[in-house]
Amino acid sequence: MRAIVYSVLARVLGFIPQGIATLVASHLIIKHYGVDAFSSYALIVSVMLLIPLNNLGAGASVTQAVAAHGVDDEKSLRTGITAVRVLGVSGLVVTAVSLVLGLLDLWPTLLGNSSGANAFVAAAIIVYGLSFVPGLGQAVFLATGRNHFTITIQVFISVLGALFVYLVHALDLDSRLIVVIPSAAVLLVNWSTFAISQRVTGFSWATALARAPFRSRYPGERVRSLAIPMLITSLALPLAFLSDRIVLSQVSDDVQLSRYALVLQLFAPVTGLIVATAQPLWPMFTRARVEGKAGPAMKLVIGGFLSGTLVVSATLVLLADPIGKAISNDKIALGYGLPALAASVTLLQAVAMPMAMSLVDPKGARLVAFTTVLTVPLNLFFSVMLAEEWGAPGPLVAMMSVSVVVQLIPWIIFSVRRSRSGEAIAVL
Repeated sequence: MRAIVYSVLARVLGFIPQGIATLVASHLIIKHYGVDAFSSYALIVSVMLLIPLNNLGAGASVTQAVAAHGVDDEKSLRTGITAVRVLGVSGLVVTAVSLVLGLLDLWPTLLGNSSGANAFVAAAIIVYGLSFVPGLGQAVFLATGRNHFTITIQVFISVLGALFVYLVHALDLDSRLIVVIPSAAVLLVNWSTFAISQRVTGFSWATALARAPFRSRYPGERVRSLAIPMLITSLALPLAFLSDRIVLSQVSDDVQLSRYALVLQLFAPVTGLIVATAQPLWPMFTRARVEGKAGPAMKLVIGGFLSGTLVVSATLVLLADPIGKAISNDKIALGYGLPALAASVTLLQAVAMPMAMSLVDPKGARLVAFTTVLTVPLNLFFSVMLAEEWGAPGPLVAMMSVSVVVQLIPWIIFSVRRSRSGEAIAVL
């Protein structure tokens, strides 16, 4: 449980600098470049999250292998080599595709009215592709009970973002550079995490990088049982739940997109706290199953998650509208309904995240992958339909409805039945 406590403390302590940096960046963009520029900035963040090739189940395999065997085990190293190869190829593919789309001037067509300038969007995605391999450092921190290191380092994504926005204005640089800022910040922070993870945990990323190009000489570990369902989930999840800003860009207007982006920014620290608290449960369940034990009691875990999330979310609902007006110089009004919907989505995540962490094994991961694939067409259909009618609230209503029916209820039924059966659970 110490890993959970450290993760919570790191996230709570990171709230202030991360929140201030995020709000400062938003304020500077809206003040100096307008709501349209902020919409483009928010949209490129969504595009980065929508690209499903930044993990491909490789990070999950590294976490599972290191949690089960340790950082010095040869299987763990071979898994790391496989992960580097997979994400190296993935990053090159993303870079090539972004370059081609940029040369054909297709990015504005794909992203809709809120898209940034074509060449700068292409550059942003190319930079993002270079961050895939170093993103694996987070997997080792998580496996070794040091997720708080990742959380602390990741705070600098928001800090660097605000700094870069300020520099663009202060140095009178091309305002179109705004859309490149999110991926540039991620790239710098991921490489820092990668280097620090080797020094702190002892996992030899340098060896994995050196051996990765020589496939015949240094074979990797086979990780299909977990990696394939995690890959499917990583492909489907962004399409299911992170395409809402593009939907609003296509069927609504800049004001509704900005309202949606701003309210999610306000609740992002709470979501980050939920994720940070839930992630250490994954290696805890893995180690318990290797030892033939059950792992943490889910009723107590979910009860704790819900209680804490309810208090923080209720406070944010009351403060969201005045904060939103202050950030946007009274250009964006959030009211209370939209923040209340965002709070409801956050409460849903407080249940779903610990449940998902308890299902990271071959059978559980297959269920998560199957239900996530089902959500893609359903959430997209209802998001488009409701966004046309209601604007920003529409995708949030669609997200909640589909998540509960298609994902959360089946996960709970599966977990209860498996718990009652008392069967041994395979880790890999």
